[in-house]
Amino acid sequence: MRTEAVKLASVLRPALLAVGACAALAGLANATGYGFAYQPTDSMPHGLYLLTPAAHATKGSLVTLAAPGKPGLTLLKRIAANGGDEVCIRGREVFIAGRPAAEAAADGPPPATLCRSLTEGEVFLLGDGPRSFDSRYFGPVERSALRHRAVPL
Repeated sequence: MRTEAVKLASVLRPALLAVGACAALAGLANATGYGFAYQPTDSMPHGLYLLTPAAHATKGSLVTLAAPGKPGLTLLKRIAANGGDEVCIRGREVFIAGRPAAEAAADGPPPATLCRSLTEGEVFLLGDGPRSFDSRYFGPVERSALRHRAVPL
């Protein structure tokens, strides 16, 4: 019986050390503006993401933000347009700089009304699917509302 316990301990010890090390790194990461997140919904690719400060986010970057009007919900979206870019929503179609960029789901809520150039502090965010809750529905957001840049792992 004791031999089995020793064998079990020898197997579990490395796993427990690894879990402990990951927990310590996650705590350090959160304290310094870095962290990890898992994306479970279909609006963006599923998977684990490394979170870095949002100040490093550029057009095309994935970012996190608190969902406008939905306290406690964090969104993962892509920056599709920056300040100076013209964004127009006509019907259910989104155009950025005059080019088609996305569509809103036909059976979803009506998209926001918008056709203007974004100000320097604004970004327009899109998910990868037509059912994504993003700037199609809540409009542009202030860059200061972005929490993190997200890098797929």
